[in-house]
Amino acid sequence: MKHFVDYLNRGKPFIGLRTSTHAFAYGRNKQSPYARFDWQNKEWPGGFGQQVLGETWVSHHGDHGKQSTRGVINEPLKSHPILRGVADVWGPTDVYGVTHLPADAQVLMWGQVLTGMKPTDPPLEGKKNDPMMPLVWVREYTSEKGRLQKSARPRWARRRTWLVKICAA
Repeated sequence: MKHFVDYLNRGKPFIGLRTSTHAFAYGRNKQSPYARFDWQNKEWPGGFGQQVLGETWVSHHGDHGKQSTRGVINEPLKSHPILRGVADVWGPTDVYGVTHLPADAQVLMWGQVLTGMKPTDPPLEGKKNDPMMPLVWVREYTSEKGRLQKSARPRWARRRTWLVKICAA
C-alpha cells in the first residue's frame, strides 16, 4: 500500500476500473496509516474511491447478473481524446449507482441498463435509465503533497490502451 500511496502523492496519472471505487477495506486493521483509504471511511468520506476517483461503492444500478450495460457517449464530449475511435461499448454486467460524483468530473460515457445479458438486448424502460448513471469519467485530483494529477475511471477493458496513452502523455 505504501508504494501505491507514494505514487499517488507524486501526482502521477492513474486509471481506476470498475471495482476500484471500493478497492480498499481496513475493517480488521483500523489503526493502519492507510485505513482512510477504506471505501466505508467516515473521516475521509468514501475513502480512495470517493475522494480520488470521485465515487465509492453505492449500489448496483441494475439487476446484477441479469442485466448488462451499453455505454452511451456523452455527445458534448464525443471528441475527447479518450473516446477517439470508440463507437460501440457493451459490458456483461450492470451499471453501478453513482451519487457523489463531484462537479469537476467530466462524464464521457453514460451507462444504459439493458433488459438482458446480450449486447443486442433493448434498454430497460423506466427510472433505471432516466437518468442514466455515469460510466466513464475523468477528473483531476490534488494529492496530499499538493500535486495535481489526472485520473480516469472507465469500466471497460477495451479502453485501457487509450487511457494509458492519455495518462502517459
